[in-house]
Amino acid sequence: MTSQGFALLGLLALPAVHALAAVLLARADFIRSIVHVVGALSVAIASVAALVAIGRLDGARFVVAYPLPNLALTFAADPLGIIVAATIAVCAAMAAIGAAGHAHRTRDPEVGRLMAFSAFAAACAIWLCLAGNLFTLFVVYEALALACVPLFAHGRPVSDRRPDAMIVALAAGAALLAPAVVWTVLVAERSAFGAGGMLQGRLGVVELNLLLGLYIVGVGLSGLAPSHRWVGASGAAAPPAAALVLVLAGGGGGFVLLRVLAHVFGPAIEQATIASSIGLALAAFTAATASIGAFAAKTWPDRIAQAAGAQLALVAVGALLGVGVDGVSSAGWFGSALQLVAFMLGAVTLILAASAGSAAGGTTAIEGLVGAGRDAPWAFTALVLGALSYAGAPPLAGAWPKLWLLIAAADDRAPWAAAIVAVAALCAFAVLVIPAARTLFAPRTPGRLAPPDGAPVLLVAPAVFGGALLLALVVAAEPVARWLAPLRTGTLP
Repeated sequence: MTSQGFALLGLLALPAVHALAAVLLARADFIRSIVHVVGALSVAIASVAALVAIGRLDGARFVVAYPLPNLALTFAADPLGIIVAATIAVCAAMAAIGAAGHAHRTRDPEVGRLMAFSAFAAACAIWLCLAGNLFTLFVVYEALALACVPLFAHGRPVSDRRPDAMIVALAAGAALLAPAVVWTVLVAERSAFGAGGMLQGRLGVVELNLLLGLYIVGVGLSGLAPSHRWVGASGAAAPPAAALVLVLAGGGGGFVLLRVLAHVFGPAIEQATIASSIGLALAAFTAATASIGAFAAKTWPDRIAQAAGAQLALVAVGALLGVGVDGVSSAGWFGSALQLVAFMLGAVTLILAASAGSAAGGTTAIEGLVGAGRDAPWAFTALVLGALSYAGAPPLAGAWPKLWLLIAAADDRAPWAAAIVAVAALCAFAVLVIPAARTLFAPRTPGRLAPPDGAPVLLVAPAVFGGALLLALVVAAEPVARWLAPLRTGTLP
């Protein structure tokens, strides 16, 4: 095995060790929290190191097993996978610190279960990003969906723990995604991703449209209708669990959709215009219903989850715009990758900042926290930064992907796709930025439910770090653009 193979093996093994340690120490209170946080930070550091060394890891492959003849569980490193994996690992580390703070503040009796499933789900999400072929991608995707079900239910009242919305996403994977994967492998006569996709010249227009439809609806974790309800419903979970569900499930689903459209279909997506248009219509419907739900939400967790649904729909918009007219541009895929990173960082920052602010203000109600920024200025500043990023305000991380998505819409001559992006940004400004600004600058609300008592540093610190990342990513814009440049040509590096 080459040095690159050993480096990839280490990146795969470390999340597994962390997950195993979290499971074995689920009942050891003090040691459990330390091990969980240290393990999550170690995985994040290793992932970022892999990102920095992306040139030396690119093309590394590791075969785990051959469960079927000529069909291997294979993991490989490429710029898109490593960038998304590193983002997931950093967000999971922030959520792990937040989980320790949440457990200290609430004395959650099920925190061991939360940390164990968090570590396992994060490992699955990282493995998903490093899947080297379509078969591995499907297997790990289903494992991730299963691991997110307990997170989705964590912290809810016992009477409300039926994870119906997540079960719909799981069912879509079993009923639609599995046949799509089998069909693709049989037609392409291989499972490995490759330059120019796997389907060019192998299917007719009707078959390509039907296959694309199966993928769009089958990847239920991508947050598109009809499997989109889990995104908005995730806000009812405990804050660290809600953040992880959005990051791991939403980020994983968005990544699968982008990977399939860019590296399974490739330029062949130009022939699936009917299915692409239907997918864009589903994205528009999802963004619209999520935005309406955000306006109706009265608490910060519910509002953030609904707004996140609209932002996640934009990942699908970019992925479906694809290579543009006559293959001249794939700005959509490039913008989709950037939007995926911004979505995950924004989600974890907003959820953890709202949790820290609620601890200081004594309530999760939006109106109840007006003016509470004087009691927890750091937490509510992070909330404002996360909201501004979702609204696409420069120089925050969420601004650049929206610009690329608008360019992609122009290249694809799809003004209504541009309208989806613009409306999602404007709605984020209305439902998040304005009320977040009121927490900092409006006078205190009289008759607050509980006197402010500050927030634990373990809740505030990761939220502040997330806000700083959203600002600092402008510095990393050039290297990220260089790493993801192959997406603009529709090929793997």
